[in-house]
Amino acid sequence: MHTPLSRKLASRQSNGQSEDKRQGDTPLPNATRDLKVLLKRVAERARDLLVDELPDDAELEARLDVRGLPIEFSSRALRDALAYRNIQLRGTAAGEPMIVVNKLLETTPEAVPDDVL
Repeated sequence: MHTPLSRKLASRQSNGQSEDKRQGDTPLPNATRDLKVLLKRVAERARDLLVDELPDDAELEARLDVRGLPIEFSSRALRDALAYRNIQLRGTAAGEPMIVVNKLLETTPEAVPDDVL
């Protein structure tokens, strides 16, 4: 069974247009973004939302302490995720968690607002 999206993609491919080279698509401007600042804001917002649910919860505070959590943009654009949690495989931090954000979101705040990240 073909969905409307799969038919649309098949039509584009049969017309000689790849997904990345469709007419009318313009690339987003590149801009550096400080993901650590954004992650800190997310943790602060989570504390605000959960303060009534779990007051004086040491485990929650420990989980929301993002100061040492590595976060970075992926090295290339991803098709299947906006962001994901990964485990570092090499180096002194091997086995530690990290967050990887899709390189496509590394653009100006006007194109992708901080709230979206």
